[in-house]
Amino acid sequence: MSKVAEFIIACVARIPQNERSAIYFDYHVQNEITYTLHEYLTAIAAVRKSSGRGGFIPAVGWYFNAADIKPSDVVVYFVRDRMSSIASRVGGTFNANPDTGGYTSPTPQGIVSEVYVEYNLPARKLTNIAFHELMHNKLDVGTRTVPNIHTRGGIGHSPATEASVLTQDNKALMAAHLFDPVRQYTGRM
Repeated sequence: MSKVAEFIIACVARIPQNERSAIYFDYHVQNEITYTLHEYLTAIAAVRKSSGRGGFIPAVGWYFNAADIKPSDVVVYFVRDRMSSIASRVGGTFNANPDTGGYTSPTPQGIVSEVYVEYNLPARKLTNIAFHELMHNKLDVGTRTVPNIHTRGGIGHSPATEASVLTQDNKALMAAHLFDPVRQYTGRM
């Protein structure tokens, strides 16, 4: 019997504990993000399995550390705002666009995907922003599988909102490339 692969989305809260209540980023919000990302991965696993690529076990959580991250896994940082950007602090580019809720940037130490929590609630919107950034991570920043995910619709469309949906095209793209290795920045886990 072959071992089923596991795919990790490591969520990392980089907002100081004493600032979280001021922007309503509590464990209820984090739990909803976790469950919704797990739901998205489960849908992608079904597409992978039906296309003959094999399923996988989704693993989404706030408890992973750098040693847990395999070459195909992803890390998403939740920071307060653009001024708190991890990407720009570790050699990536600064996201100057005030209309975006997140950013994905290459750095010398790996890809950084980050979500700007302040002014981007409810939790469903934060989840969709996170998944949008993970699509960049896997499809057009970490690798160049598609020229621009913004043209693919659904959660790929920018900006990702609470109403964004994971389309069949989004699922198929991610199912095909989820296990492509992309070096993640893990220095702030």
